[in-house]
Amino acid sequence: FGVTVPFSVDGLSTAVNPDDYTINASPIAIPAGSTTGTITITIAGDALDEDNETVIVNMGSPTNATPGATTTHTATITDDDATPTVTFTSAGQSSVGESGTMTITAELSAVGGRDVEVEFSVDVSSTADFNDYAISATPLTISAGSTTADITITLQDDALDENNETVLVNMGALTNATLGTFTSHMATITDDDATPTVTFTSASQASTDETGTLTITAQLSAASSFDVDVPFSVDGTSTAGNPADYSITTTPLTIPAGSTSADITITIAGDALDELNETVIVNMGVPTHATAGATTVHTATITDDDATPTINWTTSSQSGSEGGFGTMFLTASISAQSGLDVTLPFTLTGSAATPADYSITSSPVTITAGQTMVTLLITIVDDVDPEIDETVIVTMDTPTNATIGVTSVHTATILANDNE
Repeated sequence: FGVTVPFSVDGLSTAVNPDDYTINASPIAIPAGSTTGTITITIAGDALDEDNETVIVNMGSPTNATPGATTTHTATITDDDATPTVTFTSAGQSSVGESGTMTITAELSAVGGRDVEVEFSVDVSSTADFNDYAISATPLTISAGSTTADITITLQDDALDENNETVLVNMGALTNATLGTFTSHMATITDDDATPTVTFTSASQASTDETGTLTITAQLSAASSFDVDVPFSVDGTSTAGNPADYSITTTPLTIPAGSTSADITITIAGDALDELNETVIVNMGVPTHATAGATTVHTATITDDDATPTINWTTSSQSGSEGGFGTMFLTASISAQSGLDVTLPFTLTGSAATPADYSITSSPVTITAGQTMVTLLITIVDDVDPEIDETVIVTMDTPTNATIGVTSVHTATILANDNE
């Protein structure tokens, strides 16, 4: 008898008909007198790198025969396609600003029949940190049948002026692929924040007295990721002297990264001199990592707190003879050394006449700043006229930079040496 053998392809087979193979129709016939019949599997070649695939053929119930020992046959189609390479499509890129996303594409050299996993990591030499961006989780998967997949860098915007920052991504271990040409990608985050301005917070100030400190604050318009150096100098027109009247912080002033201000400190050196209020004029130079703002000059005024000195004649009277040495000295003295010139005008009265009887230093007289006294010279004129003793009364008028003390009138008596 002829024998008929039905068969079927098992659902556990991994090969797909007709993508991977074709097979002749079931059943097959073994003619009477023959001992064999053949099932033919025709392989459909492709270019996909994939696992070896199976066609599992199960025998059914034959006609005119019974099943023997082997009723299942597994035919394995051995893959002969090269493993693809995977590469980043570029070695680097730069963002337009600090917002949005950047995409790093990994690409296969050929479509694969298997998922390709690409592990990656961020290199420690990257200058951006995780406050600057977020990145897709590793590994990246290129699905079977696809040739590309993307790593996404999401930028985190900030307001800091800073250098452009980098995210260096290195490709690591691969599954179902080998490394291609570009295995590192440098993504540069382009800073889009303006350079801040730096300004003094005020143009002037005055101390209460000659003690303590004065603070000049330099302030940024926005925090920076850089240290900002602010050089400064004391203007030559300042009237206060260093170190006699003050000392000052060393230039340059540094505003640390992340901060918005720093202070110049003027330490006042007190003294006992009555003087004018004095100025320290501070000029800002050209800052580093910032530009000069609106207020770049600050005038700090040291307010004098010393009392105005009093001025007195050192004696209220004296006498001198026409026949003596011919001179008398009259001294005006202040109660304390002053930082200002003290000018003393005076008026003359009395019975003696000038120039007939005497001459005297011209009014006003000046006690120079730093000195405490000045002396007037009365020169007596010796005559032959019989006369009585005569007086020169010297009276202080209102002084400049001093107040009149107790002894403001001095009487100088010229003793006559001629009989009437």
